[in-house]
Amino acid sequence: MNDLRKLLHYFRPYKISLITGIACIMAGVVFNVSIPLIVGNVIDANWNEVTWAHLTIAALKVLGASAAERTVSLSPAPHSHRHVAAH
Repeated sequence: MNDLRKLLHYFRPYKISLITGIACIMAGVVFNVSIPLIVGNVIDANWNEVTWAHLTIAALKVLGASAAERTVSLSPAPHSHRHVAAH
């Protein structure tokens, strides 16, 4: 237990960053899990008549959840790496 306290001493200056990072990871997981739930609810919905309005709302929910997940995600976008030209 004393070893853990010694280790935590080194993290003290980064306390806010660590808490923010953990919160972002947890929020990202929640948004990431919500997308299959939204799609599942759309598939399982007992629609008497499928309308463009229903489909548009469902698509916007998935798009919003995806955008929110990307916003809180700490990883860069898949194609955001820079190519460095050789000298």
